[in-house]
Amino acid sequence: MLLRDSLGIYSDRSSAGQSCPCGMKSPPPRWPPGGYRVQSGEKQGAYTMARTELWMEKPETHDYAAAKDYLSLLLEAKQSAALIERLRRAPLVRRMAKDILRAGRLPLLPRNDPHVVRELKKIRKGKRLSPVLLVRGDVRGGVPLTIADGYHRICASWYIDEDAVIPCRVASSS
Repeated sequence: MLLRDSLGIYSDRSSAGQSCPCGMKSPPPRWPPGGYRVQSGEKQGAYTMARTELWMEKPETHDYAAAKDYLSLLLEAKQSAALIERLRRAPLVRRMAKDILRAGRLPLLPRNDPHVVRELKKIRKGKRLSPVLLVRGDVRGGVPLTIADGYHRICASWYIDEDAVIPCRVASSS
């Protein structure tokens, strides 16, 4: 069972009272450093979402390379290259972390997962996270959303806020 502490950070009962896996003995007074300062509001869907200083405005170059490597396991090389180009051209949209995980039919990774810990350390140091790259699923065909790059970042941000809004680029596979 996950518990939420006074800072809104989730942990499971088994790790309650222990130091954080990212090396902190006690949580900082504000998470992330400087807090979440709203820069502007953005209307999307039926709710208003705020952009925070937690995320970069565009994915880093190596994120596309990592996504291409992953997608090449699922698709032919030509198809994965074309999909990466569609992701590069796709507009940046914002979706809730819990919705991305649900659409991808993926579990929330444990807080002590080494890659989640690495992302939480970045957040603690005030470093911005790169937006995630998603391949749209097909509900009619029973195909879930694919997280081409950013699964660990999504999970880390969920531990900060279960309603975290994640910037992402989404492309269809066809």
